[in-house]
Amino acid sequence: MIKQYFDKKIFLNPLAIQVISSMLGPRPRLLFMSGNSALPPTPTSPPQAQLTHSDADFLRPDSLFAMVVNVPLIDMTPKNGSTEVWLGTYTFGKEAQEGEHGERASGRIKKDFLGVQARMWIFGVETRKEGLA
Repeated sequence: MIKQYFDKKIFLNPLAIQVISSMLGPRPRLLFMSGNSALPPTPTSPPQAQLTHSDADFLRPDSLFAMVVNVPLIDMTPKNGSTEVWLGTYTFGKEAQEGEHGERASGRIKKDFLGVQARMWIFGVETRKEGLA
């Protein structure tokens, strides 16, 4: 981690740490970090949605073993490329990826943080609004 990009509000978010610690146990560790941005459409690149998937699309334990924390930089809505969370899908195995889906959350996530089990299915909604980049 480069010091200039370390933001305590993101990496030491007390609410996120409390939730993760209560689910995974004390002293959670950050093992992987990446970015995920829905970019606005262009004349040559129409809006495209991400396929419904689990970030844990590999053989894994049936018990909770990892959390995914999304930190939106703005409030997310269906118009600007939100992330849908498919509730209850953490109980499905890898073989169910092409099967039926669980119920969806609203697609509206406030600018704070979203913590989900790595086994839960998610869906990146296409960005339909221009001028968000």
